Amino acid sequence: MIQIDKKYLMFGAVGLVLIAAILVVVLTGKKSEPEIVTPGGATATTTNQSNTYKPVSVDTKVPGINSQVDSGVAKPTEVKAVGVNDLSARSFNVVLNGDKVSPEKVIIKLFDIITINFSAVDKTYDFVQPDNGLSWTVPKGGSKSLQFQGTTAGQFTFYCVSCGGPSKGPIGYFVVVPK
Repeated sequence: MIQIDKKYLMFGAVGLVLIAAILVVVLTGKKSEPEIVTPGGATATTTNQSNTYKPVSVDTKVPGINSQVDSGVAKPTEVKAVGVNDLSARSFNVVLNGDKVSPEKVIIKLFDIITINFSAVDKTYDFVQPDNGLSWTVPKGGSKSLQFQGTTAGQFTFYCVSCGGPSKGPIGYFVVVPK
């Protein structure tokens, strides 16, 4: 028969009680706002108060491949159905040149998976979107693909840090439309 030291049994029992207590608190505890963990590991809330977030109307039109769009709105190059609940994977192309993002606005539905292919013509651009924990660099003459899921509705400003930040530009917008 195997003998177990009593102190190890005691530590194990205390550990199990602590884990059970934490689970009870987590599963029954109230939160004032739902928390959403985003791809970069950052958290965002449905009532985000950052200066790079704005609410967006449910009436905002999400363009398809054959949609007519304003010059500042990206038209998807590909839209594929993904799983259930009307989820899509959407791909876009965005060009960076002369401290401008063109087109500057990418619009998707809530929970869609987005792939944006950024191309930098004239210099290297270092972008961030802090609400979603995103950061990426597009080298001069090169490209960078960014993929993430729109888990929170709103308009999110992304901007080039090395160019001077959101007040100096270039800036663009990810618009996630609620269903």
